[in-house]
Amino acid sequence: MVNPPPHASVASRAWAHVEAWTRDHLGVACTMVGGLWAVLCALPLLARVYAHACSVDLAIYAQAVLRMGHGEINPFVPVRNVTIFADHVDPIILLLAPFTRLVDARYVVVLAELGFVALAPLAVWAAHKRGLLPWDWTLWAVAFLFFCPATIHALTMPVHPATWSMFPMVLLGLAVFHNRTGPIVAALVFLFLFREEYPLGPCLLAVLAALWPATAGRAGAGGLRGGHRHGAVVETPAGAGRGGLRRDHFGARASSRPHPGHVPV
Repeated sequence: MVNPPPHASVASRAWAHVEAWTRDHLGVACTMVGGLWAVLCALPLLARVYAHACSVDLAIYAQAVLRMGHGEINPFVPVRNVTIFADHVDPIILLLAPFTRLVDARYVVVLAELGFVALAPLAVWAAHKRGLLPWDWTLWAVAFLFFCPATIHALTMPVHPATWSMFPMVLLGLAVFHNRTGPIVAALVFLFLFREEYPLGPCLLAVLAALWPATAGRAGAGGLRGGHRHGAVVETPAGAGRGGLRRDHFGARASSRPHPGHVPV
């Protein structure tokens, strides 16, 4: 640990110690953030379900998954007065159907929502363990994914696969950031299972790339950098808008971030 200079203020010295402890115990820090989210968000949501509180989307998907568990592929949902895939096409819910024979369908869909939300920060942590992200970006991303207003608001009005798509979106963001074609394709295919409009963007970019390759590259990068303004949960790190960050900035173990004054070229 690097000690702060003797003339530093008490607050500066305390912050230096906190930063050093966080860097050396990042797993504990991220677990504390996740535990706080579980206490403030996950447990109250489960308590509401136990008390039979119900939102419209929770009723829709609980009914749909319950009927899927009894062999219907595209069941009619009375609360919505439509078949489920005529409302939204999100095939990921088919994977939940077998669990309704073991657990109440309401808990199945709510636990799926909480699980997918929790997997998004876990993917960021896994990227850090592989040396792909520095410790400070990792902690910031974990806290952001757990406690950003979009996540909190979504959990107050469960359930919807659009919220679940946090996880594949993070996987896609990590794959794009590190320019890995195989993971990009896998993340896209996974993402397409969560909402019917998700394939539109990549398909349009593919057509654009075939016609005007340079324009498609700028459009794709601009969309990733500006996605946060339109509600996306995946953001590229600060500074990427000035030319992008190269993988070799992180080194073998991603131990430090680029110097703040450095402009990537």
